[in-house]
Amino acid sequence: PRGNETAFGIHHYAGKVVYDARGFLEKNRDNLSANLIECMEKSGIELISYLFTINDDTSSTPDTVLSSSMMTRPKTNSFYPTRPPKSYDTDQTKENLSQKAAKSLRQESRPLKANTVQKERFSQHTVAVHFKNSLAELLDKMKDAEPSFVRVLTMKT
Repeated sequence: PRGNETAFGIHHYAGKVVYDARGFLEKNRDNLSANLIECMEKSGIELISYLFTINDDTSSTPDTVLSSSMMTRPKTNSFYPTRPPKSYDTDQTKENLSQKAAKSLRQESRPLKANTVQKERFSQHTVAVHFKNSLAELLDKMKDAEPSFVRVLTMKT
């Protein structure tokens, strides 16, 4: 429809279907797991670790941080990330206050069991979250059940 900037249409085999994009992002946004965020923070690829690290320095922008770090970094094959040397300066390894706060928040929000999903952590129910919850519930029911197996033999005549 004209005049509605959030609507779009697709010609399917069954005919034209019009969709309204309002709320698409909110309905389909999933939160990243704490383990994934921690893994990305510790990545040997500078861009990935920068994107997932909370930085308290408001004067730097992604362009200035990345360009300055890449100027000092030796040229390597981008497919093989370089790891920092085992003995690095203690000033570089100290966490700033915001990183400590973020780490403690992530640790508090981790589920106690692998199959337990904390409800307060997922306030929005996306399809992926609903599937994850349903699967965890099914596994709990199967663990509590006492299955019996019967083998059926049939004779061919």
